[in-house]
Amino acid sequence: PDYYKNATATSGDSDGLFGEAGKELMDEGEGDLSACSKLLLGWLAEDEIQVYTGGTQTFCLKAAPDAPSCILIPKDPDAGLLSEYFLIEYITPNGNQSRSNAGGIRILHVQADVSEGDFGPELTYSNLGRRYDKSHQKQRVLRLVNDDGYFYPVKQDAGFQDMIDGSTAGFHWYDADGNLTLDPGLTVKINAWPEGPFYDPDSDDPFTWLSGIAQITISENE
Repeated sequence: PDYYKNATATSGDSDGLFGEAGKELMDEGEGDLSACSKLLLGWLAEDEIQVYTGGTQTFCLKAAPDAPSCILIPKDPDAGLLSEYFLIEYITPNGNQSRSNAGGIRILHVQADVSEGDFGPELTYSNLGRRYDKSHQKQRVLRLVNDDGYFYPVKQDAGFQDMIDGSTAGFHWYDADGNLTLDPGLTVKINAWPEGPFYDPDSDDPFTWLSGIAQITISENE
């Protein structure tokens, strides 16, 4: 599906995603396909999809240009891929993402419900679907959780952000009215970063993020 905001909308900004972390081929027409697109197209093998099943779990992610992989956090574990979930992936500015100026972790919010459209089954909240809210404030097939479009972790005025939870804008499930209000009750902690010849933890140079493995822990809040 396309992720950009369609031309009939009132907003002057057509980007469905935003910032460096929001580069996606089906939105801006540049960058690689996201884990969401590859998942819906059936391009990811079973062993490239790690699923959070509850409690505290630690995962390792390889850089997407090196080996496609993602972490899936389902809202309903029994709902399958055509439903609502978060996807976590590790992006680096090389390969198909070489036009990007940064790299790191991004979290995508997917709402891939399917319903009957004018020409047959369609993604219920696609940008041209009849159920899509033209204000862009409610359900979309794909949203970016990352604050201001920065990759995690990020050095902002508030400091180094390596923890994402219900206090993070956008890290919420949709409620019955389509608003982002439901706290998932989870914390995503970025524990360890790739070490090696391309990595300097004190550098702001995006080209230090060219390879390696990132370690992510997801836990239920008490």
